[in-house]
Amino acid sequence: MAIRSFEEYRDITYEAVELYHKKKYKQALKKFLALAETNPTNLKVHEMLTYVYLQLGEFEKADEEYQRYLELLFAQYPDMRKPRTFEEIVQDAGDYEEAKRSYENLLSSPTTYDLFEGMAIASRLAIHQMARGEYEKAEEVLLAYQKIFYPETMATPMGAYHGE
Repeated sequence: MAIRSFEEYRDITYEAVELYHKKKYKQALKKFLALAETNPTNLKVHEMLTYVYLQLGEFEKADEEYQRYLELLFAQYPDMRKPRTFEEIVQDAGDYEEAKRSYENLLSSPTTYDLFEGMAIASRLAIHQMARGEYEKAEEVLLAYQKIFYPETMATPMGAYHGE
């Protein structure tokens, strides 16, 4: 479908969004693909194609569109910080044994640390534990930090922050 004018592009955009909201994903897909063909650098079109493909269960195509969306996003906004992978976060957390020693020092003399240093130490160890699949240990580390630096929040029941 060749789009020849701004007005036609605008109208097809409205139609595509309306079809998406009406859950007519295959019809919406055709419209969004036409929009992408006409304007391949339109971020919003690639974002919407991601959602359409997800709704259609076409996960590889959804991932391709999402990657295209990210490429365009960072090309158009070069100062935007790119998201890191979990592996990169674990790598940035440093050595596991060092994180463990730092955390033990924090617990033994918490008054020598400010709350930001304490959070950094607890976070590094918790990240390592999550990478090892030790989720309960990671939670214990963060709760111990909370108890030291934010004891007033410890009375809050679990789930209270999520409206439960």
